[in-house]
Amino acid sequence: MTTKQEGQGFCAWQAFLTGFALGGTAAILLAPYNGREFRDRLVTQAKAGSDAVVDAVGKASDALGKAMDSAQSFASDVPSMVERGKERVRAESARLASAVDAARTTYSERASS
Repeated sequence: MTTKQEGQGFCAWQAFLTGFALGGTAAILLAPYNGREFRDRLVTQAKAGSDAVVDAVGKASDALGKAMDSAQSFASDVPSMVERGKERVRAESARLASAVDAARTTYSERASS
């Protein structure tokens, strides 16, 4: 490494450390709360956030449980619903076949007279 490159590396580190020190000093001087107040507020807000997450998870769990119960109830009703549908189709098919037979009979009677 040349002397010029070494000087640039040192200059970059010096600028970084100077900025770090000035930023830290400004943060301490301009902070709206002292250390204890800040930590207390941080803990309070973290607890509130944690409680909100726990509540949301509880509500989601309850909703999921209700949805699962509804799905299981519906799933147990499906076979009987299908059977009722088949019975209705059979009944309507028989009624339609009877109507077609009556129409044929009427047509045959009128065609032969």
